[in-house]
Amino acid sequence: MRASITVAGFLAVLMSTASAYRAPQARNNCLKTCLVPYGTNATRTIKTICRRACKVAAPLRRSCRKTTNTFWRNQTKVCRQSIRRIKQGLPPLTSLVSHTTPANASSDIPTVTQYTYEATCLKEIKFEWKDAKQTCREILCPDGQYWNVEADACVVNTFVNLSVLETSGALDPAFLRGFYKMSWKGTDPYQGPDDTNVGVTFTGRLPGDAQANIAPMTSDAINLLSYGGGNEFGAWSVAAVEAVGSESNLNEVISLKYDGIVIDAEEYASGQSVSVEQWNTMFAAIKAKNLMLIVTTSHFSPYGMSNGAALVADWLSNPNIDYISPQLYTSGTEPQNDWEGFSAAWTTASTPIAPSIVQASYYDQLAENSVTAYLPKAKGYLVWSNTPPPQPGPTPSCVSGYFPGSGCAYMCEWCAQQLQTDNYYWKSGVCTYQAGTGCVGSPQAGVEYTCCKTGSS
Repeated sequence: MRASITVAGFLAVLMSTASAYRAPQARNNCLKTCLVPYGTNATRTIKTICRRACKVAAPLRRSCRKTTNTFWRNQTKVCRQSIRRIKQGLPPLTSLVSHTTPANASSDIPTVTQYTYEATCLKEIKFEWKDAKQTCREILCPDGQYWNVEADACVVNTFVNLSVLETSGALDPAFLRGFYKMSWKGTDPYQGPDDTNVGVTFTGRLPGDAQANIAPMTSDAINLLSYGGGNEFGAWSVAAVEAVGSESNLNEVISLKYDGIVIDAEEYASGQSVSVEQWNTMFAAIKAKNLMLIVTTSHFSPYGMSNGAALVADWLSNPNIDYISPQLYTSGTEPQNDWEGFSAAWTTASTPIAPSIVQASYYDQLAENSVTAYLPKAKGYLVWSNTPPPQPGPTPSCVSGYFPGSGCAYMCEWCAQQLQTDNYYWKSGVCTYQAGTGCVGSPQAGVEYTCCKTGSS
């Protein structure tokens, strides 16, 4: 039989009465323990939450036992009195009723009328009292563990979980749902999908540019500032890498209330090259400030970096990188994920992968083109498009798209999904259906093709 008053609820009562206690050393130990599950991923948001929680959490070990013993001694007294009343043919005390028959009580918790034997009532209280005492001992969990509210226990940390504190509204890295807010679309009210938990202010610029270090344009659980891009304004150099990782720049990022940084590594400035070691010096500086770090790149390797292969090899197993995000698009308007340059090395990466995709729906769009079809260990995605996806409505008569040489089988599946029918044709005749073979043809990569419902033109 489980508790009539949940451990979580019991702790909530204690937390509300513990604020009068102040013990600096205890708070320091609490903060250290609170941050253990997050490691280098402890963002400023998480640190703030831990500090607030520790103002009252540390003294709980002192107050918990006293409050626990007082509460359950009183319940024991109520139980004994109720047993005597039941034996006299009288109803039990109301306090016993309220604490033992909650509205959502499970079927194995005895009803009031079943408390006819002393053992029934007292054994239940004895069990709950013992459980509560154990809770008092485990309020601050050992190193490497965190308090799991659902499990009502300290749980070994096997993966950084930034949503342990339910009130934080912080990121759960089991699935990142990011969105790039383009700075040049500042007046556009669209803030990405409703379930976005990481917002990126994307400028395409580098420190020293007046448009680089701007205030956050997103207000999600975690908000990041990007540096770099695929043009001359975001082309990297040794000076740019050093500028991003400088003490003054990182302090400014923090002062702007960002929780981390996104590095968009696509090309070098003319005549420039940055070594793996120099990149890693910048990464280490970012993490030393407890900022979240995401590295994104064009497809699966920087198109304009001579040492791109060496960089990617390092990124795939770099402990300072929280996520690496290959961009599955070129123009950002593709109708499906573009896997150009994909290699098996990405399937064994130790760095968590969350690809950048055009729309959130592309994550599991068509089984053979879904993110998990290529990256089974993917930890989420970041959405590039600043245009809301089309709302459900009547299906069109014709649809057009550019395809990266994926073949007619994929193109026909895409067409059938878009038109919501198997009765269609390709205007150019690029793909046709053959009995026993399926959809066949020889489409060219990067060419726009149009398919229409049969009977339309």
